[in-house]
Amino acid sequence: MSKTIVVTGASRGIGHAIVKLAAKKNYRVYALSRNPKKIIISEFIRPVSIDISDEKSIANFISILEKEEVVIDALINNAGVFLNKPFKETSKAEFEAVYQVNLFGLVSITKMLLNQISSKGHVVNISSMGGGSRE
Repeated sequence: MSKTIVVTGASRGIGHAIVKLAAKKNYRVYALSRNPKKIIISEFIRPVSIDISDEKSIANFISILEKEEVVIDALINNAGVFLNKPFKETSKAEFEAVYQVNLFGLVSITKMLLNQISSKGHVVNISSMGGGSRE
């Protein structure tokens, strides 16, 4: 049986590239995104619509995994929000919205998936240096 990985932020960028590479290597991939329509469906790729800042959305995904008796070999947390705005113009509410996805969403999905991750499984967190400009 092939290995199973879960990739958040799978609809573009690094996450999308990881999904394509993993499928080429015959991994079973659950490609998570708020916009899964951009993800190519194949025998190895299963797009899943999810908002990692919403624990009910995560719970719905977990119910899919439980029904299919999936054991995760790797969770790759790549989802993130980028706020392209000068730092001094960024409001507290905007910072909170970014942290809700980039920090708390990552924590929530990881914690909630612990029971599905193999005892020999891995969790990889990808982050960005981006976050706004000094100007």
